[in-house]
Amino acid sequence: MKDAMVRRQKIRVKTLMLLSIFLTVTVGFTATIGFMMWQWMAQQEVLAKKHIRQIAEVQALQVSKQLDSALTAARDMGNSALALREAGVTDRQSLNQLLIHYLSAYPQFLSMSMAFEPNAFDDKDAVWAGQSGEDPAGRYARYVDRDATGKPALHLLTDIETPGSGDYYLLPKQRHKDVIIEPYIYPYNGVDVMLTSIAAPIMRDGQFLGSVTSDFSLATLQSTIGAIKPWTGTGYALLLSAGNNVVSSPDQRAAGKPYAGQIAGHDVTRINDPLLKEDVFITWQDIAVGNSQTPWKLAIVTPVSEVMAEAREMGAAQLGFSGGEPLVRQDLAELIGEGRRLGYYTNLITSGVGLTEARLDAFKAAGLDHIQLSFQDSSREINDFLTHTRTFELKQRVGEMIKARGWPMVMNVVIHRLNIEHIGRIIEMADALGAEYLELANAQYYSWALLNRDQLMPSREQLRRAEAVTDEWKARLAERMRILFVVPDYHEGKPKKCMNGWGNVFLTVTPDGTALPCHTARMLPGLDFPNVQEHSLRHVWFESEGFNHYRGTGWMKEPCASCEDKEKDYGGCRCQAYLLAADPDAADPVCPKSPHHEHVAAAIEQADTAAPSTRPLIFRDPKESRRLCGQD
Repeated sequence: MKDAMVRRQKIRVKTLMLLSIFLTVTVGFTATIGFMMWQWMAQQEVLAKKHIRQIAEVQALQVSKQLDSALTAARDMGNSALALREAGVTDRQSLNQLLIHYLSAYPQFLSMSMAFEPNAFDDKDAVWAGQSGEDPAGRYARYVDRDATGKPALHLLTDIETPGSGDYYLLPKQRHKDVIIEPYIYPYNGVDVMLTSIAAPIMRDGQFLGSVTSDFSLATLQSTIGAIKPWTGTGYALLLSAGNNVVSSPDQRAAGKPYAGQIAGHDVTRINDPLLKEDVFITWQDIAVGNSQTPWKLAIVTPVSEVMAEAREMGAAQLGFSGGEPLVRQDLAELIGEGRRLGYYTNLITSGVGLTEARLDAFKAAGLDHIQLSFQDSSREINDFLTHTRTFELKQRVGEMIKARGWPMVMNVVIHRLNIEHIGRIIEMADALGAEYLELANAQYYSWALLNRDQLMPSREQLRRAEAVTDEWKARLAERMRILFVVPDYHEGKPKKCMNGWGNVFLTVTPDGTALPCHTARMLPGLDFPNVQEHSLRHVWFESEGFNHYRGTGWMKEPCASCEDKEKDYGGCRCQAYLLAADPDAADPVCPKSPHHEHVAAAIEQADTAAPSTRPLIFRDPKESRRLCGQD
């Protein structure tokens, strides 16, 4: 017991000393720990809002998946019926069996329906007209539900042409689009149930032939929404229909009634919430339903008091673990758990190597919020070549394990000349793995990437094609995946804001305790970076020379000092200035105003006109590291 208490105390001391966002394992290092800081109250709020919006996006995707399952079922059944028709199988009993089969396959649905336009299925409406149990005009219009014993029961649809009650048919007919019906009350087996219907039109050559609907109780969706506590167990979610009627709310009396509040956009705004009776941050996310163009809306509401309480000391908000490969840390689950106990949002960035079912279960139990899985390519050959491992199948399995435990799937692929032509297949692979987020991060040419720049930098034409392909996939997968395409700053023609501004929001602590404003800042000559074992974090952040040296704009010389964009890019990357201009105080050579811009222009020209370099890649390993440091 005493030993256990000592261990817990050590973990807490370690975490407090090394307030962090990134636990990084790199060659030559054991781990790197960093953290995102909120320097002033204004910055705290900005970063909090960004994080809340990310939470809202993830939750909206989860809700969207439940609605998509109903739409998928309706579309599939409509396509199956159309296939029967075009194959000459016009036996109406086949349609009846199709209805029964689909309802049996989807136990979460209360009922399903299918109706065709007059003579649209078999051109035999006159034959069926007047027969017992059939539509008076003989058209096919039926629905299936379950009787009191749970067995499927077929019924005749009688209201398909009635405005209001027949909207599940009339609206797809009018719009030629998918339709989600406003929530309504319907008695199932004598019990009033709040439900909605998702209808998909049956179309052929632009002609409306009929409609298929999936009807489901909103109880499950309401339960899902009710369980959302977006900020460390506080706050709530609110779901509205396209008509702004309340689908789910902590106030159960509001369900089915018009929403009384104001609906803002995706921006996170601050309001006084009538339910919590305090100031909250609120953001709205659209939940698209097929091509209906009538999205539902999800609001994420978080108490300002809870959000800002996490910043009352130094403001650490997010704790992440990254690489290299953080899984070599055997105490990773303990670190995650301690971070969670302290109120951090925790994330893991990993190659998947060393990740097992048991470790994933331990991370889940410890409270890990999400995992980002890195791939190198969509093909085994390139992936394994770039990693010097045989890990492609392993990464696939890891992706499945992550999804199986309910984490959002976030994938990252570094893009360069060796894989840029595969970008469509990479996105397709991410979709097959169920990724909600995919970051296609073009290589930034620092450190080892700079050594291999001639082999890795794509041409402008390759980059243009890749971005076009990505845009096509973005449109195709907009309902289920967010894709971020990061252009290399060489090709953008303007510098990126270094770490969102030097000493502005980010701090990294290396394994020996050295605090850095970015991962590679230690390469810069003449700077003294403090150690958290010798100085308080407050001293590190506010007083140390290393963190103040390039903070703001006062350090700048021309052309940065008089540039109208200096408050936007803060002079660009200091490490890139040092690597390309041999002067960390210089303007980032990516900028066209830099006197050293010719280095970047020459590299782009080389990528555009020269044949790909045949020089072997220089891989990062202990031998090459020692050689480059002059130790061999």
